[in-house]
Amino acid sequence: MKRRITLSVALLLSLVLVSLMQSDATVEAQNNPLRYSAGTGLVTLTPGEKLHLTVNAGAGDDAFAVRFRRTRYIKTGCPDGVCRYVVQSQTTTPAMIQTPNQSSKLDLMGSELGTNEAGSIEVLSSSRNAEVTVQISDAVTGQTKSVLIALLLP
Repeated sequence: MKRRITLSVALLLSLVLVSLMQSDATVEAQNNPLRYSAGTGLVTLTPGEKLHLTVNAGAGDDAFAVRFRRTRYIKTGCPDGVCRYVVQSQTTTPAMIQTPNQSSKLDLMGSELGTNEAGSIEVLSSSRNAEVTVQISDAVTGQTKSVLIALLLP
């Protein structure tokens, strides 16, 4: 009788553990839908410059989620002419849905950064079909200084 009770308890415990493991795997897969990213990299701006990162959903049929991440860096030194920066602050927007023929943009103003600071903007997307454009422009006149069309990478 003892043997039968011990076997029943062991079987019940193993079923509970297996069901918990399957539950964790499902939750992990659902929490990471934004797997494609593109970013500006570390950029130093003058007070009269503005950095834009624009995401366009294009003319397709798919809607997808996007988030923006803005990071500020501070210079810690430049030994041998190579400057080292560390993260000073980082903010990430909540996920938002991009629908066809819709765009979203995040700006970083050079006037927000000090002389020993730099910044970056990154977009996280659930679709590799998002069209990402990075642009540096004059903050006063709006004249474009440089443009980069980015590819989303997993």
